[in-house]
Amino acid sequence: MAGAAGTGDAPDSDAVGQDSGAPVAPALIEQYGDLHEYGLSLGVDLDHENEEDLAWAVREAFNAPLPSSWTEYMDDTGRAYYIKDGSSESTWEHPMDAVYRELLDLIKSIRQMTPPASEAQREEVVKQHLRQVHQRAKEDLAGWSGPYNSEQGEYYYSDILKMSSWDCPTVEWERELAVRHAVLVRYLLPEQATGDPTSPGGSGDPGVSGGGHHMLQALRLQLGNLQRPEFRVSADGSVPEPSTSRSYHTARSQGSSRASKSKHHRHETHRERKERKERKAAKESGSASPLASSSAAA
Repeated sequence: MAGAAGTGDAPDSDAVGQDSGAPVAPALIEQYGDLHEYGLSLGVDLDHENEEDLAWAVREAFNAPLPSSWTEYMDDTGRAYYIKDGSSESTWEHPMDAVYRELLDLIKSIRQMTPPASEAQREEVVKQHLRQVHQRAKEDLAGWSGPYNSEQGEYYYSDILKMSSWDCPTVEWERELAVRHAVLVRYLLPEQATGDPTSPGGSGDPGVSGGGHHMLQALRLQLGNLQRPEFRVSADGSVPEPSTSRSYHTARSQGSSRASKSKHHRHETHRERKERKERKAAKESGSASPLASSSAAA
């Protein structure tokens, strides 16, 4: 995966570019890999005249936080790989790479339209894209319920995945919608941006006027209502709590996994590896299909 780092800590933010005045984000990226090469993995050639301005999105992709439903591990060579909660599959690619790759492909396709798309047409493209992602979110959230109370705090349960989580599953999708909205508005609707855009993966997204912002808010609200179904899932009539402690789950779920390697990756324990292999074997018992080439060998 382009942009994957070694096991060393990220440079001190106060020291990076101290004399030259260079911004911190590009310096961090240079520490872990070539920005141009990473851009190519997302379908962007930053040496191309018409794609130079996409460097902002490429940097945002590189520094994107790891979604809370994913965990980053390291193999024996120090290479990072990722596993989604409840899944038996692993991948070398950071899960947010696919999000940014899809956005950049959409931006490039709209820019190539002849004649150029009007503001109204570009706004409709953004709205349609957000609606499509919203539908994916609704399908992914099917079966989730909560919050339920425990001594460690509130948690959520998926009757489909048969697993619990300290993190509200709607929050991850709301953040992804905000990222998509911010990137598309910056590049496709610059007329609607007000002020300097902030990082979509950080404290907020660009100030936007018009229906785009209101639509994003509406989509968030629609995702924010998980139901508590009338079912019992254990012998004592309670919903099982997450198997991990709240403090550990929260610590490994925050921050950029690639910009802060020392904090957010760890080696998969023997027990975790055994359990994942057992889940994979059970899943494959009725299928002869080979593993995806991108799966990490644990």
